[in-house]
Amino acid sequence: MASGLLIPLMSGLVGGSAAGLLTGAPNPMADGDFLAPWVCGVVYGGFLVEGVTLLGAFALYAHRRWGGLLRAPLGALPDTGTRALQRIFLIPAAVVMAATGAVHVLWGAGAKAGKGAAGADPGTVLSAAADWSQGLLALLGAGGLLLLVLPRLRPRLRVRVPLAAAWVGSGSVFACGGCPWLGHAVADGLSPGGTAVSGGPPGLVGALDLCAGLVVLTAGAFTLCERASAVRGNAGQRMIVGRVARRTST
Repeated sequence: MASGLLIPLMSGLVGGSAAGLLTGAPNPMADGDFLAPWVCGVVYGGFLVEGVTLLGAFALYAHRRWGGLLRAPLGALPDTGTRALQRIFLIPAAVVMAATGAVHVLWGAGAKAGKGAAGADPGTVLSAAADWSQGLLALLGAGGLLLLVLPRLRPRLRVRVPLAAAWVGSGSVFACGGCPWLGHAVADGLSPGGTAVSGGPPGLVGALDLCAGLVVLTAGAFTLCERASAVRGNAGQRMIVGRVARRTST
């Protein structure tokens, strides 16, 4: 959730601000239409610092704890008991992520098809950058996911590359796409007659993002459990072999 919220926010904020400076498009954060400029600087500047600090610390922690696994080639990954079953669900999830990511990229490029009714708010440079960021991250996650479940495509590629792509991409899809849709749906269900849930393609994209994110989350939990079980099994075997060796020597 932290990766899925902070990385799109950071990339969308920086990309939208840069696009506004280069193109001269109005930036609601600088114009004071959203909040006072100094408030935006403090709040969103704090988010940037938080993102760089937390994500950087997590990257160092992951490298120290799972460095051996992250440096291993994809072809050396051991086959797990549920990999074949995971592949049945994860390949469609990757396709869904790629499809919704392509839709977000088109919306970020200015396409109006399916975005909303005629005469709706045309959006700002920041909203366009947010769509670009979310769409590209979803496409990146779909590619990383396919490489993880089909390691024969690039057997010499290090695990850390597709794993980071799948982690960030699926996190973005789940946190920035699926969870807001679910929150709006729950709020709309608790307040009948409200208009919280987006209809048409935006609502469909949100629902698909939620489903794809949950599938990836579940598969990741299964994989971690299997890896932890294998590590404990190997440790137990080594302990038994050591005891046998000591008894034999004595």
